Amino acid sequence: MTDDFVHSEKVTDAALAEMRIRKIPMTPENFNIWYEYCNGDNPGLSKAVKRLVENQAKFTDDENASLYSEHFGIKKSSRDLHEVGGQIQSVTEQVVTQLKNATDITADYSKTLGDFSKQLAKATDSDADQLNDTIRTVMIETQKVAQRNKDLEARLNSSADEIDGLHDDLIKARQEAMTDDLTGLANRKCFDRRLSEGMSNSAETGEALSLMFMDIDFFKKFNDTYGHQIGDQVLKLVAQNLSKTLKGQDTAARYGGEEFAIILPNTPLEIAVKLAENIRVNLANQVLKNLRTGDSFGKLTVSVGVARYHEGEPAEDLIRRSDKALYRAKQDGRNRVVSEEDSNGNTNLNAV
Repeated sequence: MTDDFVHSEKVTDAALAEMRIRKIPMTPENFNIWYEYCNGDNPGLSKAVKRLVENQAKFTDDENASLYSEHFGIKKSSRDLHEVGGQIQSVTEQVVTQLKNATDITADYSKTLGDFSKQLAKATDSDADQLNDTIRTVMIETQKVAQRNKDLEARLNSSADEIDGLHDDLIKARQEAMTDDLTGLANRKCFDRRLSEGMSNSAETGEALSLMFMDIDFFKKFNDTYGHQIGDQVLKLVAQNLSKTLKGQDTAARYGGEEFAIILPNTPLEIAVKLAENIRVNLANQVLKNLRTGDSFGKLTVSVGVARYHEGEPAEDLIRRSDKALYRAKQDGRNRVVSEEDSNGNTNLNAV
């Protein structure tokens, strides 16, 4: 028995035990969640599950589906990318085959013309019948080549249209692979890539880079009171607000659950804090009502933590400081913005 087998067996036992305690259905998707959680290799998933456990949340079918979608849905997009890539490769191979056949046809036709040229050079008046036969042969071959070229042109045009369509599908699949299904914002994979790019650019240019972590206040209570469908609408509302507020080079991502992360290139800490405050105020002014009944869902507030990139530090340190500032904002009463300087013991910035 190998060490890998022993380890996986222990993780499997732990995952099944957790699922039994919480009466979670033993589906492949649910097992995937708890196996990864018990294995400890997925920090985002671990944080989301721990938050639910600490809040004594029930792992309903909706909650389980949401966890799987957030942390494993990317695999479907990866499969889509692989499938579209395979289709493009198949069509490309067909085009290559068509062009090779066209080359062979052209070579045969060139040989026919070469033979005809030799016969003309040797021909005499007594060879008129033979020349007529040769001319007819050349005409027939010319017609065949013309028809084959016409067919080839049609096939190549069809292949070109198919490749154009597959190219569009590939772009769409790539976008979906980097997009959160519910909110339309960047997903964790896209966030990680954009943050790495932003840090590299900041190190090269010396321009400031700030990172904002934002959490919807009392979101679990909101979900439990009004249901997950209404909760999803609130997440979409926050995402729409972020999309309208941020400029082109900024990246807003759904980091997990009700938590969002915003990457702000070329943005000093003090400017990032002001932007966070604008976002907080805008959301607090949103009217949340049931469109059918007119009943109020209450006030939408968020807590925000902001930190700036220090040249040479790993992404984990920047994320940790942003998360620490967010935790301080929630500790201090929520519905406020706290920067890393505030969370280090300086004055608390914004509170309402």
